[in-house]
Amino acid sequence: MRAANVSIRAGTDQFMRGGVVIRASNIYVHPSYSNVTQDYDIGLIRLASPLTFGPNISAVSLARSKPAVGTSALVSGWGDLDSTSETIPTQLQKVTLPVVADLQCPPVYTPRMICAGYRNRSQSPCYGDSGGPLAVGSTLIGVVSHGRDCTGISVYANVASLRSWILSIASI
Repeated sequence: MRAANVSIRAGTDQFMRGGVVIRASNIYVHPSYSNVTQDYDIGLIRLASPLTFGPNISAVSLARSKPAVGTSALVSGWGDLDSTSETIPTQLQKVTLPVVADLQCPPVYTPRMICAGYRNRSQSPCYGDSGGPLAVGSTLIGVVSHGRDCTGISVYANVASLRSWILSIASI
């Protein structure tokens, strides 16, 4: 994917409407990313111009440690509403999910992953939500990686364990 073909929209919860649109100047994928295991499943987009913070746009902090099991976290995204319809929402979708123990994660699990969700419920990220935030308040704890047919427990990149790489690219 080339940065010239990428832009972001911020400051709105409406699909393709409102907010501000800013082009990307560069895209970074973690150099250890594995397409087989989804380990190190994180990337960053450098914007061509800065965002202006205001009522609908604010910074998040990066988690310094993995949250405790049972912590409530909010995931949001523009992905499909279910695994069969391929219906894209016009309103940003969100759901609060509990962080779960490592033993409840899918079989391929590494320390660079965190899992959240309910084992037998359909409230879960879906196709198109990858790359979206998993946050506790204004702290980013995870980035949507993968799951099982839009149900059950999903896997997220563990921001705390990938923090040093994020900071090195962001030059913060």
